[in-house]
Amino acid sequence: DRSEFIAQAKRAAVADAVEQAQLLTTAANVELGRVLLITQHGRRSGRSPMMEAAFDVARAGAVPVAQGELTIRESVDMVWAIE
Repeated sequence: DRSEFIAQAKRAAVADAVEQAQLLTTAANVELGRVLLITQHGRRSGRSPMMEAAFDVARAGAVPVAQGELTIRESVDMVWAIE
């Protein structure tokens, strides 16, 4: 189940956006206001149905197939009011 990994990636993306916004508003000598908009963008890669079929064949001993890898990327765009 990937749901916890996806949730962790989303939390990290939001934390990074908040950190960057705080850095920029401090540099600009303004106050960060309330969040006006959050847009998320996620990309997940892992085993496709075709890859699963290849693993089924490999499990049967016909073809050696290496173990897969899961990549989860989440990013967010956040818009704040500036005070």
